[in-house]
Order: sequence, then C-alpha cells, then structure tokens
Amino acid sequence: MSICAICNTRKGKRKCIDSDTFVCSQCCGSTRNAEKCTGCEFNNPTGFEKNPYISVPGFSIKQMADNISLQNFSEVIENVICKFDYEHNMQLKDDIALHVLELLLDKFYFKKEIIPGENELLNEFYNMIIWAISKNLQGVSQNDIAKILKTIYASVKRHTLGKREYFDFILKFIGIDGMRIIGNKN
Repeated sequence: MSICAICNTRKGKRKCIDSDTFVCSQCCGSTRNAEKCTGCEFNNPTGFEKNPYISVPGFSIKQMADNISLQNFSEVIENVICKFDYEHNMQLKDDIALHVLELLLDKFYFKKEIIPGENELLNEFYNMIIWAISKNLQGVSQNDIAKILKTIYASVKRHTLGKREYFDFILKFIGIDGMRIIGNKN
C-alpha cells in the first residue's frame, strides 16, 4: 500500500484511473468527477447519490415501544418476513429483506412503481408483503406505512453482517410458534 496521492496522510487503497495513482476512499469520494471517473469500479453510476433510503423518515425505537398500534402494524410486515423465510427453509440472506424493503419504500414513500424484475423469489416476497399490507393495514396512511417500512429497513441494516443475522433476530422476536398466518392469499 502507498500513501494517498491527494492528501498524503491516509493509505491509498484505490487505484485512480484518472491520475494513475493510489488514493484513499475519502479523497476518491470527494474529488470524483463524472467525466474523468467513467469506467471506474468505485464510480456510482446513479449520479453519485448516496443511499436514498437513509433520508426516508421512520419511527424511533422509543416511538415504536410506546405505541402498540405501531407495533401491531409493524408485526404485519414482520410476520410476512418470518413466514417467507420459514417457507424457504430458513435459508434466506438479509440482502433479500433489504432489497424487498427498498422496493416497498420506492412504492410507498417515493411513489415509484418498480417491478422486482426477473427474480422470482423477490417477486414472491414483494407480492406477499403488498398483499398483507392491502388486507391488514387498510386505513393506515401511506405515510405511516412508509415510516414503518423504514423502521424495519433500519432494523435490518442495524442487525445484518451480510448473512442472515436480521432473519435470526426477527425469528427470535416473532418466533415460529408466534408467527401469525395473516389470511390466505389462495
């Protein structure tokens, strides 16, 4: 490893395609240029946006703890998450939960209708949650649903280490025996 060619203080771990030197991640992010960085593996093709889901408002842990209605609304979605994992032999990874929650936030907060695509597992997961919301959260505002989704999303981000830590956590909370089957879609 070499020293960052820009700041000369941190380790330069990223090979800069513009300067053909090594730079630190902080300098790479702060000096990035869309034209010069085209083709760089560290260049975010979405226009250097940060995760847009971070800006979505959610409920705090205290708000959730103090409001049984919010807990019940959240459990509708969390029960589906547990049920879906159980139906797939408890082998799902947290990234599918994050992805489906991002699609749901696109729908309920950003008001974009995004189709999950060719991934059948993701389609099934998304449709199960949409169905549960439509059947069990009638009368709950779109804004509150988005805030609940963000709260669950934040929980997944807090618990995951890249495997299935969130799924294991939520299964302990909901429990297999406590898992409610929320209606039957068929």
